[in-house]
Amino acid sequence: MLPSVVTSSARTHGGDRCVMRYASSIPTVAPMVLDARPEYLRAAPESASLLTMPLGASTIAHAVSETLAPHAHGPIAVLPLFRHASTYAAALAAANGTVPLHLTTTEEYLTSFEPSDRLLLLDPRWWPIDADAIEHLLRDARDEPMVARHLCVLEGSEAGTRERVEYDAAGRVRRIRRYYESNTWTVGAGVACSVVPVACLEATPRFVWASLAHLRSTLSERGVPTRDSVLRQRVLNLDLESDFLHLNERAVLAGGGCADARALVSASARLLGPVVIHPLAQVHAGATVVGPTVIGPRAVVGEDATIAQCIVGPDVAVREGSITRHRAICSTTEGVRTTPLHTAGVSWHHAALGLLPTAPGDGRRYATLVKPALDSIFAFMTLVVTAPVLCAIALLIKLDSRGPVLYAHIREGKGGRPFRCYKFRTMAVGADAHQRELYAQNQVDGPQFKLDHDPRVTRVGRWLRATSLDELPQFVNVLAGHMSVVGPRPSPFRENQLCVPWRDARLSLKPGITGLWQVCRHDRGQGDFHQWIYYDLIYVREMSLAVDARIVVATITTGGGHTPAPLSRIVPGARKEGAA
Repeated sequence: MLPSVVTSSARTHGGDRCVMRYASSIPTVAPMVLDARPEYLRAAPESASLLTMPLGASTIAHAVSETLAPHAHGPIAVLPLFRHASTYAAALAAANGTVPLHLTTTEEYLTSFEPSDRLLLLDPRWWPIDADAIEHLLRDARDEPMVARHLCVLEGSEAGTRERVEYDAAGRVRRIRRYYESNTWTVGAGVACSVVPVACLEATPRFVWASLAHLRSTLSERGVPTRDSVLRQRVLNLDLESDFLHLNERAVLAGGGCADARALVSASARLLGPVVIHPLAQVHAGATVVGPTVIGPRAVVGEDATIAQCIVGPDVAVREGSITRHRAICSTTEGVRTTPLHTAGVSWHHAALGLLPTAPGDGRRYATLVKPALDSIFAFMTLVVTAPVLCAIALLIKLDSRGPVLYAHIREGKGGRPFRCYKFRTMAVGADAHQRELYAQNQVDGPQFKLDHDPRVTRVGRWLRATSLDELPQFVNVLAGHMSVVGPRPSPFRENQLCVPWRDARLSLKPGITGLWQVCRHDRGQGDFHQWIYYDLIYVREMSLAVDARIVVATITTGGGHTPAPLSRIVPGARKEGAA
């Protein structure tokens, strides 16, 4: 059990008592933060904790306070998950934000509330703290006040994918399965936030706090009704030194370097790149500090010491002449370290992103400012002009075969967000169920499926496919903001799994009714998945108003791409794939 902690004497917004008793008949939601001491702080001063550590020019505690301020009616309670010294309370007070933080124990804190009240529990080890997700969790809690709600974090990786190799009894590879974290990977890593009725916690008096995930499993074992939500955004695990460094690097790069007026920096010290120096910190003669680096309050960088892309914790002294890089320096007894953490560092992070083609600045501005407006205008005009044709096609489909006029299929849009993509129905009802039976006859490579004489296609459907008129309803998707007139082909999740960089690049834009691959592909009969990848990546990199206009013209002149257009005509200077 954790030791009892004396509550600080800070004044609340409504009186002299540190923990406020809420007498209102309306159930109260009160925030409480779990503070941890990760392994990289094991040798740090006794006052150190995750909340007291620097975050750029501020602290983790300050960011937590700012996030929870709208839900706080007084000081925000902090429950430390570790044994701490008397100096911890002072360090926590010095790291405060707008709303002060105070220490508590669960037993002490719960006596201030009614059984109908709820606690908003936050574990800042999962970062960033999503204010919108917390608000959504609280809204759901108001609908079901006696249900515990948890905001869960799924396991993640930089690539966003995981692979599993399956072997047979002889050790031969049977298959390799790829899982995309946004779609098919559902393994939990922890719980970032919970809204729990006070009555549930009072009924669990001997619970030993370790994490919100442990609380979630304990409540479930006791039969407490629970509801889980998934935090969809990519998060960092601040239990890991590499993720803590990554978080601070992002904060420093976003805010730039700065030095507090109370810090002392020798004239012979060298500060290279963005460096943040907190109050009362000292950088001695001959020291070299390479950013992005944060030097915490009262920290000392000794003479001729070199630190690169590091976080120096509060009250820590870096030894004279030492060389340290890519570390959270939290102890004055640490030796010289020269081996970087390969999972940390902005240079590594940018190198990973550099594998993907990105549109130049003009292309990005066109995609966000000009292209949406042109798409809406073009789609509206097309639907108005072709309205008689749309009605005639709908009538022919109804007369030709039973079933709906439109076929809606789930496709992945920008960022992988699913949407219903509309087309005129060209196949018999239930055709999807028979596709697996026909896979052996597939005439194209990659994840596509195509048969020249597909038995599932209706008579009207063959004509619609030959003229590409089956895609006219997709202009409704353009008006709804799901698609663009020009872009990568809209594909289901199943077709986007084979090549991770290709998937990430093509999903960085809205899919299009027509595109570069559709008008330039020239190996339809032999299978052209490699061309699909090639032309998509070229379009992402070269996207512009001129390129889009040429693709639209080529779509019309080539009959929807049935005769290939030269790539050099669409993207001047580009070389056709496979050419010498």
